[in-house]
Amino acid sequence: MMPVGIYHGRVQTPAPARPTRTRARDPRVREALLDAAAGEFWRHGLAGTRIQDILEHTTASRTSLYVNFAEGKEDIAQALVAERRWQALVEQHALGTGRGLDLLESFLTAIAERVESDPCARALVRVAHELPDPEGDSGLRAWRSRIAELLEQASLDGSAAGLVARDDVADGLMVLLQGAILAVESSLSVLERVRLLWLMVRPGLVSR
Repeated sequence: MMPVGIYHGRVQTPAPARPTRTRARDPRVREALLDAAAGEFWRHGLAGTRIQDILEHTTASRTSLYVNFAEGKEDIAQALVAERRWQALVEQHALGTGRGLDLLESFLTAIAERVESDPCARALVRVAHELPDPEGDSGLRAWRSRIAELLEQASLDGSAAGLVARDDVADGLMVLLQGAILAVESSLSVLERVRLLWLMVRPGLVSR
């Protein structure tokens, strides 16, 4: 029996609760929103991007956006940083063989090529520092871990001088790499900037 109450001397029967509907998340809508947001994140950063700017570059509705990303643009940025494709880039490169410094050069080149061809990769570099430190080896953390592994390999195979502060060197390389990617006013392409960076950095790493 439905509960009743007294209101101003009259018996009050509560209205039945409205049925709730759960909207299903559409993977295609999610990907479209990620792609649309990537362009805005790259141009304006996370703080400078508005939800309306994202929606103007996709056919998704505002409702669909919040169904897929409940916290709005922050959730989109977090999803972008955690995308499986960044770890996949590391795993694909790990299949290569060779000396540590040569593999490090090819890995930096692979990152540059991905950034040039993939708007989501460019956005990843732009917004990662605006988010709380992501858990696990996601996004830039996965790239940094691979750089550290290759520096260790280079020390072991003799292609680089003994690196006592390997982690510090990996952190420094990541800072330089991000700077090369974000130097949007440069007349050089991302790939050209990263290659130039490597030409400057490598002499300080090679064995003497």
